Amino acid sequence: MIFLLQPKVLTIGLEEKNQVLEELSVHLIKCIGGFEAAGYLKREKVDSVITAWNLRDMPGGLFVKRLRAVKPDVPCIVFIDSGDIEQEIAARSCGASVVLTDKTDDDFFRSVVLETMRLPQSCVMEEAHPRITRSSGIKGIKTDKIESKHGIE
Repeated sequence: MIFLLQPKVLTIGLEEKNQVLEELSVHLIKCIGGFEAAGYLKREKVDSVITAWNLRDMPGGLFVKRLRAVKPDVPCIVFIDSGDIEQEIAARSCGASVVLTDKTDDDFFRSVVLETMRLPQSCVMEEAHPRITRSSGIKGIKTDKIESKHGIE
């Protein structure tokens, strides 16, 4: 049996952009604030972090600064307020892998995530939640079939 591990992506303070990430073949962990995310990072390993610069409980990029201090090798995509040059300079200065604005187009955001995490374009799913069914295959071997809006693949 072959197991394919989905990369773990931790998001903090993102609402609308989480919908774009749900289209990707990743294990998505959504946190509301920086303290919740910090607690998760103490318990679990993640492959990438995507966060807003200003969080309610950690304003001024405090979460990003702390993240870079303890996990400098984890790719980190940071969303800043559009047109805020000071936020952009601060985010880049503390080591953000990519800095995007809150007005970033969904298609561009998706391509940035795929490139930053070194994922193939095939990681984009047709549907956010395809249905997986079990059926017997050749000589009684169980195989997984994914049912999408286009039929069974």
